[in-house]
Amino acid sequence: MVILGVVRRLLTFLTRGPKHCRLSLRQRDEISHKLHELRGKMPSEFAWQPRSLNELDRWKATELRQFLLYTGPVVLKNVLPPGRYKHFLSLTVALSIMLEPDDRTRNAYLQFAQELIKHFVTSSAALYGRCFPVYNVHGLVHLHEDVRHFNRSLNEISCFPFENYLQKIKKCVRSGKSPLEQVTRRLSEIDHAGVNKSETQPDKQPVFVSVKEKDCCFLLKDDRYAFIREKNADGTFV
Repeated sequence: MVILGVVRRLLTFLTRGPKHCRLSLRQRDEISHKLHELRGKMPSEFAWQPRSLNELDRWKATELRQFLLYTGPVVLKNVLPPGRYKHFLSLTVALSIMLEPDDRTRNAYLQFAQELIKHFVTSSAALYGRCFPVYNVHGLVHLHEDVRHFNRSLNEISCFPFENYLQKIKKCVRSGKSPLEQVTRRLSEIDHAGVNKSETQPDKQPVFVSVKEKDCCFLLKDDRYAFIREKNADGTFV
């Protein structure tokens, strides 16, 4: 709902929406240029390096998520008008709060996230037109309810793990004839073999450590930054 529904819709309106909210060609090129400059500089934890707005139709959900939470606030600054930029940031900050894995921190700011989402939804029509706030946009106002009810971050209650498993189910189908029977047989074989069992739980994000510029910077628990300069023969870092 948020990523494929709202973020994609927002970018679509900015690139080829109504004239009153559509960015100029120069502005779109400037954003694409900034995204291109980030290629090769994003940490290895990101599955995709940024692509230009010209390829927006081919952006995956993970790329849209990356734009909302990480690259968007950087590349849109001083390009979007101040009102629209702050409007975008309200969604970025709200989602960052609801994605926070630490329960205490997330719960402390959840009310603020709710207010930011409300602001995003209520002001979207004035900024992008009355046709912008569709079902997915209005649905944002209920996100905090799920986070509070389950006392889990959005990462832990999202549908992405199920979507990933759907890809595995699709691979069980070899032809267009009797697809349901094919899936049933393949899953039964996997179940009886006791291998390749998959759980619909979020995978733990691997951490990449190297002396490369994109993977050498870390935020410590005391809010200081650390940079890795070299790797020792025993595998430790300096």
